[in-house]
Amino acid sequence: MATVTAREIFAGMKDNFVKEAAKGVDSKVVYILNGDGGGSWTLTVHNSELSVDEGMVDGANATVTMDTGEFVKVALGQGNPMTAFMTGKIKIQGDPFLVQKFLGMFNKPKNV
Repeated sequence: MATVTAREIFAGMKDNFVKEAAKGVDSKVVYILNGDGGGSWTLTVHNSELSVDEGMVDGANATVTMDTGEFVKVALGQGNPMTAFMTGKIKIQGDPFLVQKFLGMFNKPKNV
């Protein structure tokens, strides 16, 4: 089985986005991933539309910092985001409830 990368997950986010779950949300969340295959990405939801941009943008409502491997596990449904947060594997600056809401805006990745 091939290893899934964070880049592949971010590239497929628009395909896995659930517009109905984003109704009324107008926010930006930055993900900073450390380790092999890491980097930073910004997810912006506006008018129930998603944009995914590599890099960090100003005005983020929350910033999530974590290891790349942990991100991949959580995104694929193989890791529990709440447990990872409670054990310090995920660090959130800003609104943690917004980050939780963002998690509910995506189906499990289909592109990987």
